[in-house]
Amino acid sequence: MKRVLVLAYYFPPMGGSGVQRPVKFVKYLEDFRYRPEVVALDSSVLNGQVPKDGEMMNDIAGKNVHYVTLNRTEKFQSKLAACKLTQYTPKLHWSWWVKSADRLCSEICSNNKPDVIFATVSPFSTARVADSISRKYKIPWVLDIRDPWALDPISYYPSRLHYKIQIKAMKNACQSADAVIMNTPRSLESVKAAFPDLPQAKMFYITNGWDSDDIAPSHHKAESKNNSKSLTIVHTGRFYTGYSIKVSPSSRNTLSAGRFKPQDLFRYSFAKSNLLARTAYYLFQAIRKLLDDSLISDNDIRLIFVGQASDEDKKLISIFNLQKMVEFKGYLNHSDSIEALNSADVLFLPLHEPEDRKPALIVPGKTYEYMAAALPILALVPPGDARDFVFKSGLGFVCDPTDIEQIAGTLMGLIQVKKNFKHIKVNPNQRFIRQFERKNLTHKLTEILDFAINNYSYKS
Repeated sequence: MKRVLVLAYYFPPMGGSGVQRPVKFVKYLEDFRYRPEVVALDSSVLNGQVPKDGEMMNDIAGKNVHYVTLNRTEKFQSKLAACKLTQYTPKLHWSWWVKSADRLCSEICSNNKPDVIFATVSPFSTARVADSISRKYKIPWVLDIRDPWALDPISYYPSRLHYKIQIKAMKNACQSADAVIMNTPRSLESVKAAFPDLPQAKMFYITNGWDSDDIAPSHHKAESKNNSKSLTIVHTGRFYTGYSIKVSPSSRNTLSAGRFKPQDLFRYSFAKSNLLARTAYYLFQAIRKLLDDSLISDNDIRLIFVGQASDEDKKLISIFNLQKMVEFKGYLNHSDSIEALNSADVLFLPLHEPEDRKPALIVPGKTYEYMAAALPILALVPPGDARDFVFKSGLGFVCDPTDIEQIAGTLMGLIQVKKNFKHIKVNPNQRFIRQFERKNLTHKLTEILDFAINNYSYKS
């Protein structure tokens, strides 16, 4: 059995969407003759900034996991990382993680050298650790880019210079790695277009997915078991309301949140996006329109939001006066989140809209579990992989993210079906949905690990 050193900053007992991808890979790697050894961050370093989900420890029971410990200097640097000024010095911001992870990886490789390294990012500085260990111990490595890094249209930088630093770091990491994995087909295309001199043969994609142990086949239903009179709409995960206000002047003005700041003049994004579309803003606007036009009442829709709610999220509800219709569940462990998801009539999927009308490169991780639940999906998404996947799943009620009339009309139709038939029937394409099962995706990963080993070229 081959050995793979897995570098994952986000790992149990941490919870959240960034944890699930590496955890599920580690869970199934041994089924395909790869024994994982994990280097992860000790969650205590973050002082509660990331929620915990102890249940996910069950997925890695018996696995060899090492948590980095910080020396005095690194502890100081980790506290400094919380300071807003560190956004202007990217290397300083993550130096404590790079040094501590490098030290622990070196210790592991000195004692028992692995066959390959698998580094999943973000933080993107994790690639520096993998590159360093690869060169030091002559081990091939695979770079797993969960989001498009410097090509992500949702990202804003303090200045254009900071963006150039990141695009250079991304290119260098892709050049150094023996294989590169993106997490959507279009994000892979964007990397190939941005860096045409990279060997195309070493570029792959593996999507996120769903685990049959979390959403069992018996849950693959064509209708909800929800018998309430209201149309129950559920969203899992966090919104981008606060981030939208922070980086987008138009969002700030729309939500009357804060004033223009001098640093806003220098903030840069290579492809700006309408970040309000990745919130409930346009859904709320459509609901408010239906209420104001007396087409529905407060009892016709029930909105359930599962995940950490920000003050900005709650303010958004107040702006539209929808308090009677909304319930915040807060952060739930993964199994409870799945239970809430399965209680829905409709699952809500918003996504930011690139202002240049290009396809979105991101598919939110929740999309795959939505599809596995086989319930109707109200997808307010622009053209891109997310829209394609929802259509192909046979579950989608798809609207342009900012088309209030279309969203309101779709909601009205769903409410009428719920009232007349109690359930909204869909025809899930199970063959399409099954390709995103985590075990199938892990098999694909091991083929890429084999590729990296077989095509390894020593780098000085």
